Amino acid sequence: MRKQRKQKIGFFMALILCVLLMTACENQGAGLGRPSNPGQQTLEESEEETAEAPSSEAAAAEEEHGEEEATEKETIEEEKPKSFTLVPPTDLLAIEGFPAKVIQTNQEETVRNCFYAKALEEMLVKRTLPRIEGEPANRLAGEEGNVNAQPLNYALLDVNGDHKQELMLSYVKDDEEYTEVMEAYVFDPASESFQRLFSSHTPVRLFPNGVMETDAQEEVTLSGRERSRMITRYDPETREYGVLGTVEPWDLRAFPGRFGEDAFPDAVDENKNGIVYFLYDADGSGGETPVDEETKNKWTEKLTGGEEILVEWKSLTKENIDAEFLAVFSE
Repeated sequence: MRKQRKQKIGFFMALILCVLLMTACENQGAGLGRPSNPGQQTLEESEEETAEAPSSEAAAAEEEHGEEEATEKETIEEEKPKSFTLVPPTDLLAIEGFPAKVIQTNQEETVRNCFYAKALEEMLVKRTLPRIEGEPANRLAGEEGNVNAQPLNYALLDVNGDHKQELMLSYVKDDEEYTEVMEAYVFDPASESFQRLFSSHTPVRLFPNGVMETDAQEEVTLSGRERSRMITRYDPETREYGVLGTVEPWDLRAFPGRFGEDAFPDAVDENKNGIVYFLYDADGSGGETPVDEETKNKWTEKLTGGEEILVEWKSLTKENIDAEFLAVFSE
């Protein structure tokens, strides 16, 4: 009897052990137990992190690239020229064969030439010069509408060597002295305003690369038959003309002696025309000894750098202004 009881207990114990072993195996198979190779799991996790890292870097790079493209796009849009609607004057529409068209354009040359024609029309009708921002309106001498009161000539050409046309004017100013003036203006489509490049009360001579030679405004030093001359060049950064050199003549007929002491240097005056020259550099140095005309000409030619530009002046007339407008709207 006792032996049978021990057999039953042993049987139940074996049965429970089997159940426990089977449960442990199932838990291990389901991943609930300890992994068979912990090092392998660490390696797998490291590989997953490494695989995810490039994805994050790629996303960051793509985002940065997108920002750069957006900035570049904004810059391009900012630099894009303004678009203008150009309308011809009403009376031009009656001209036979003229296409009555309105131009929508951002071409700077077309816009600039149209505004030059408008400025010329204002001069003819109202006798007013191109308005410079921050300055009072300047007027031409003579009555409104009377072009014969004081003549005005104009020219469209590249004055300062920037490969763009400027509006050059020669006129008599409406002041007490009725001063003769030569000026150059440029219209800037970006700011929609006129800018004055230069203004001179004496004639100017233009040369390539923005070089200009002007006579002195007043008689100075020893000049007589010739005035002192200044050679300058346009600087696009400062938008001003900087001095390259100055020529000061000494006229024997006007001044036999310099400052009442030095006698005229006849030995220097090789062509015996009674004029010698003092040459000064940009900083005012030089000019210690006079030179003859040939030496002066070589020196100035080196500074001017080429043949003088011949200005083709046109009279301010209704016919010429119409031709300037037609050149724009017939393109």
